[in-house]
Amino acid sequence: MLYLEFDKETYQSTDNFELIIKVYPIEVEKTIRFYKDLNNIEISFERNVEEFKSREELNTRFIEGPPTFGEDSEYIDEFTISKEKPFGKIFLGTISESINEIVFEIPELNIKNKIEKFFI
Repeated sequence: MLYLEFDKETYQSTDNFELIIKVYPIEVEKTIRFYKDLNNIEISFERNVEEFKSREELNTRFIEGPPTFGEDSEYIDEFTISKEKPFGKIFLGTISESINEIVFEIPELNIKNKIEKFFI
């Protein structure tokens, strides 16, 4: 299971933020694998008709199980997680504003999402 937490409940358009990602196994201890550049974690900020929400997706490619094609430790990091010891990572991001848009950026994940102010 993937959980997202932020360091605050509300932000201004010039704030920095911390996004904390935690991955817990559903039942038993499990080994998970992430690309070293973390490109199998996808997060986007989008406006919903009812409210503004963030959407996250943990891509299943290279998440569970052993290597398919031999040694891949040059590209993949492996973690053993349990309910007591989940995987956790903090990403630093920024919020900025232009005339028509609010921009959310998380450089480490190469994320730059824009939302038109009209929708907020």
